[in-house]
Amino acid sequence: MSIKRVETFDFSRFNVPYRLWGGISLEISTGKVLTPWRRFVFPAVWGLVATNRTDDIGIRTLPEAWSYLYQGPHRHRLTGELYAVIAYHKKIELLFDSADVEAFWSCVTMFNRVANLDESCFQLALRRYFDGQEHERTLSLLGCDPMPLGTTYLYKHSLRQAKARGLVT
Repeated sequence: MSIKRVETFDFSRFNVPYRLWGGISLEISTGKVLTPWRRFVFPAVWGLVATNRTDDIGIRTLPEAWSYLYQGPHRHRLTGELYAVIAYHKKIELLFDSADVEAFWSCVTMFNRVANLDESCFQLALRRYFDGQEHERTLSLLGCDPMPLGTTYLYKHSLRQAKARGLVT
C-alpha cells in the first residue's frame, strides 16, 4: 500500500502584524491606505515584485494558493476584505497605489484559478476592476494557460478528466 504525501505549507509569513490589524477595515472604508497591510491580506504570486519584502511572502504555486484558501486560517480574512473592497470602491486605483494595484490583480487572478465556482468574489473583482482580464504575468509565473472567466483550474482539470473517460463530449 502506498500513502500519498500531502504537501503542507507554512503560512505564518502571512500573519498580519497586530499593529496593522485593527485599521484594515477602516482604511478600506475610508479609501485611505496608510499602512502596508495589502501584502498580508491579498498575497500576490511570488516573483511579481523584485523586492525581498514582497517576494518572501508571495505564493509560489497553485497548490499553495489552494491550500491558503481552503486549509489555512486566512480564507475568511481574504474573502471578507475582498468583499469590503468591492463594496466600497468602484475604482481600485483610488484605494491602492500602482504597485499594489498590480499585486491585487495578481492575487485575485491566482485565487480565481483555485476557487470553487461558487466563490464569485474573485471573478467579481476581475470583472469590476480589470475588465474580466486575468493578470498575464501572474499566469506566466504560475505556468498557467489563459482560461475564460467563469472557469477555474479545478473545474478545467475535472472537465479534462471527464472528457478523457468519455463522460462528456
